[in-house]
Amino acid sequence: MRGVLVVLSLLAVSGCSSGRVAREEAPSGDQDKCVFGLDKDPMESAKQQATREKGFGLDHAVLDNEGRPVTDEEVGRLLDWRVAFPKNARLALLEARSLREYYRCGVFGEPERTVEGSDWSARPATPEDVKAVKDDLTASHLFESISTVPAIFLPARADLGRCRYAAARANADLVLIYAKATREIRYHNRAANFYPLIIGLLLPGEETVVVTRVEGALVDARTGRVFAVAQGSSRGQDSSSPLASSDEGRRILLDGTEREALIELARNLRAELDAQASRDQQQK
Repeated sequence: MRGVLVVLSLLAVSGCSSGRVAREEAPSGDQDKCVFGLDKDPMESAKQQATREKGFGLDHAVLDNEGRPVTDEEVGRLLDWRVAFPKNARLALLEARSLREYYRCGVFGEPERTVEGSDWSARPATPEDVKAVKDDLTASHLFESISTVPAIFLPARADLGRCRYAAARANADLVLIYAKATREIRYHNRAANFYPLIIGLLLPGEETVVVTRVEGALVDARTGRVFAVAQGSSRGQDSSSPLASSDEGRRILLDGTEREALIELARNLRAELDAQASRDQQQK
């Protein structure tokens, strides 16, 4: 009996559990050249991205000034620029990016990393994303309808001007452009050290952690004015045994975590719009 206990103790402290585990945070804006940044101010990150490559975030007027110092007059003009929020606005959602990093953490060495969705291109929002945003934003009574833009209207490579044009063709007054950054981490906890025993295969030794950040900008399709920016984040985790784990279960966890982050973005965007409306009412 004592020998069995010794063996179990050795298995509990060494064996199949993962060594180095990836950090439980969404991919950073600097590392992945996110146009909306995800770690920084959205418009500043957009400006930095535009200096590196043509793409999302800035209109052509700003790109024409590339390399020139920004004067106080230009900043003041932008801050003084006022555009009325359209009444009974029709909102279109566009997904700019859906970056997903997958980390597999073994017993030894560095975690194995794979990436998908690293490109930047305008895509129609999925029906699930539209529903997640609609449930919160329609409560603000600022929007008459919330939908997306059909893919047939979207260019292969898009900047802010083309996104506004596509939204206008879909008869939308406003466009919410958002980007997701997600990291999924899979590793073995200490329960995995009992895998050499038959009963160990029933223990929840496999951990899956998903962290997501979403960032978006609400833009006037007619003028390009950014009315508000918002962020959302979420974390999901699941433990399972080797016999019960499945790719389908991990996909559901990942999709659900991204959806929760998008819902938080919608709530924060609604709060920002409500605060702006309150300030405007007080100034009248």
